Amino acid sequence: MLGRLQLSCLRMNVCAQDCQSHLQAEQYIEAHRDLSASHNCYAYKLNQEQRANDDGEPSSTAGQPILSAINAEQLNGVCVLVTR
Repeated sequence: MLGRLQLSCLRMNVCAQDCQSHLQAEQYIEAHRDLSASHNCYAYKLNQEQRANDDGEPSSTAGQPILSAINAEQLNGVCVLVTR
């Protein structure tokens, strides 16, 4: 189980949580997004379902790299949110 990891550096906040469903991932993102932040970018992978969101950053420059990191570590059932 991944649990929860939270790191803060520069002006970014990174949160990760194990998730077992699309609904659980979306609820986690909604609960942890910072509405005062410029961007809340995220990615999650649940078996074959993968989703990435750039939240206004240039296309494929935020969500996709997060998803690439998830895949590089061979993680599954995880949601990562990066806020800046």
